[in-house]
Amino acid sequence: MKKKGRAALWALASLTLCTGLTVLLGILLLPAVIGRAPDRVGEEISGIDYYPDLPENCALLALGEEGEGALIYLDFADISVRVYPFAANAAEGAEALGYKIGYTMEISDRFLCRLCDRLGGVDMSVSGKTERFSSASLAPLLEKRPTEEEMLKISSAFFEKIAKTGLSSGDFMFIIEGVRTDLNYPVCYDWIGYLPELFSNCIFQ
Repeated sequence: MKKKGRAALWALASLTLCTGLTVLLGILLLPAVIGRAPDRVGEEISGIDYYPDLPENCALLALGEEGEGALIYLDFADISVRVYPFAANAAEGAEALGYKIGYTMEISDRFLCRLCDRLGGVDMSVSGKTERFSSASLAPLLEKRPTEEEMLKISSAFFEKIAKTGLSSGDFMFIIEGVRTDLNYPVCYDWIGYLPELFSNCIFQ
C-alpha cells in the first residue's frame, strides 16, 4: 500500500514538474514567437523555392455558324495568345496546323451579341473613330456576312476587352452554358487570373 502511495506521489510530482517547465518555457519563448515575421509565399523556405503551377497550354477551336472560326492557342508559359483565323473549314485548317485541340466551342452570332452586352460592349474603329458596339450595333454587322478583315476586327475587339477586364467565373459559366462545347468549368477556373495579361499579348498569325 505504501509502494502504491509512493508511486502515486512520484507521478504527481513528475506531472507538476513537467507542467512547471512547460509554462516556464512558454513564458520565455512566447515573445520570440510573437515577434517573428511570418513566412511569405514565394520566398525560399527550408531551401525549397515555391512557384505556383501554371495551367497547361491549351488549343481552343472556336467555330462559327458557317464553318468559319479560329484556333486560339493559350500559351501560359510564354504569356501570350496565338490566333489562327480561318474564313472557312476552320476545323480542317486547325488540324493542318498540327496542334492538339483541347476543347471545341460552337459559337452562334446570337451568342456573340449576348456576350458583347455581358462584357459591357466592345470598342471598334469606324472611319478612324473609336465606337462602342453593343448587341444592337453588332448584330447587323454579323448578319451581312462580314469580310475576313471585318471578322478580324471584331475578334480583336473582344480580345482587347478581355485584356482590359478579364473574365470572371460567372462569365465562364455564361460561356459554357451558352455554346456547344466540351470545355468545363474546373479547367476555366485555373485560367481566370492569367487572362488579362495573356490577351494583352495577342498575336494573329
